[in-house]
Amino acid sequence: MFLSRCIYFKNNSLDKIRYPETVYYSGFISGHSELNKEYSLHWCNLFCSKIKDIIENSPDEYYLEIRGKMDATELSVNREKISFGRAESVRQLLLSFGIPGNKMKAIADPDPDEFLGRDKFDPENRTVRFRLQAK
Repeated sequence: MFLSRCIYFKNNSLDKIRYPETVYYSGFISGHSELNKEYSLHWCNLFCSKIKDIIENSPDEYYLEIRGKMDATELSVNREKISFGRAESVRQLLLSFGIPGNKMKAIADPDPDEFLGRDKFDPENRTVRFRLQAK
């Protein structure tokens, strides 16, 4: 019971973190998975320590799932590759910050969805989300 509450609260904290903060802060260009280097450093200064703390203080049987998302304006060709590329780009950023690779996993989630009540065509759906998952 305590462990599930602990993970629940940590996931609530992770729900408030996404890359980019908003699409208007150097987010992903439609159809691309590359990070903007200048913005990613700024983002890491804001969030990497918090993510690292959450991971380091989580049980060994949990890992950080890094889920790449898309919006509906992006062509269906290569959706899997692009969404995985977004997640992997952020995983590499976190890896460079010192978060162990065996505690993270990049996941493709190419289906556009309505995030926080936004339309599935909204570019803010071009994002990466985080979640602790059991191995």
